[in-house]
Amino acid sequence: MIYWIWLNTIDGLGPVMQRKLLNHFKNPKNIFDADEYEIMKVKNLGIIRAKEIKNTSLEKSKKILDKCEKNKVKILSIYDDLYPNQVKNIISSPTLLYYKGEIRKNIMGVGIVGSRRCTSYGKTIAIEAASYLAKNNITVISGMAKGIDGYAHTACLKAGGYTVAFLGSSPDVCYPKEHNILMESIIENGAVISEYPPETKALSKHFPKRNFLISSFSQKLLVVEAAQKSGALITAHFSSKINRKVFAVPNNIYQKTSSGTNNLILEGAKIYLNPEQLLEDEHILKSIKKFEDINQIKLKPENQNYKNNINSKLKNDDNFDLEKYSSKEKMIIESIKEGTKLISEIMNDTNLNEREILELISILELEGVVRSIPGGRWKIT
Repeated sequence: MIYWIWLNTIDGLGPVMQRKLLNHFKNPKNIFDADEYEIMKVKNLGIIRAKEIKNTSLEKSKKILDKCEKNKVKILSIYDDLYPNQVKNIISSPTLLYYKGEIRKNIMGVGIVGSRRCTSYGKTIAIEAASYLAKNNITVISGMAKGIDGYAHTACLKAGGYTVAFLGSSPDVCYPKEHNILMESIIENGAVISEYPPETKALSKHFPKRNFLISSFSQKLLVVEAAQKSGALITAHFSSKINRKVFAVPNNIYQKTSSGTNNLILEGAKIYLNPEQLLEDEHILKSIKKFEDINQIKLKPENQNYKNNINSKLKNDDNFDLEKYSSKEKMIIESIKEGTKLISEIMNDTNLNEREILELISILELEGVVRSIPGGRWKIT
């Protein structure tokens, strides 16, 4: 496993490029043993990236492996049979995951997400849906956050079900701290999973990737309550991009925690009225078709009123399909195209706030459009 960890410690080498290397060399050890000229044979890998790969030692990997043993954290590689094919077939899925608990062969399930500051209405729906799924032997998937996530996990456990929590921290770090008992219960009766190695704290920039994993492992997603610009909506956005069915709970149009879900319905999400909907149509236990490369799936623009100046600068660039990106995503791409940028510099260029940029740039990173480089800077891949 040390070579899998090593592959994931190489700065700026995301899942897409890792897969290209694995397809060429078959396993991480072969990549480690290869010389620079062999590595350069892989498409889009030049001399600079080849040197970065060769200059990455095993020291950090050894320390991570020691921490895994110390904290009883297990490792799941994309070559493992327990790694679901439905997730493997999404090219942006991580090649390595860390977890505590037990991963079942049929881990794919239904995601339940929503507001941290949920109403009693939302709480009731989350508990009802999770209990129903548990009684039907369907995995309940969420993010262990306060509010809807916590109620979904708890209801599933009380009903004797199997539940999985994807984290914005490593699987040995509890966030929020108040969910320590819940986390222990999930580990005993399910699994907590993360792409972050042991002793990694929860950071805001980690949560978009956590939301991506929730959507990837969920054959269907139920958004119970969500305000605009919430993490639950990011999860729904990911689910739509990989052709997963999204259900949204309708609610009072004047309720802040319902504005996001009501808009999801307006944009085409299924109206959720009862838990039986989560099992009908193509049954949740059937295997689903292989997904196309996530980079080939066209994204729905957030806003058709793209800024003309950005369009004119990007329209002749063969590296970008304008129809794929929202107006805000294009603003970020245009900013970074001018040279490597810090988040603060992107904020100045785009007038977007830090949270918006972190969420959108994480999406672009997952799609292989941008990558982070040492010093907290970002560049076009």
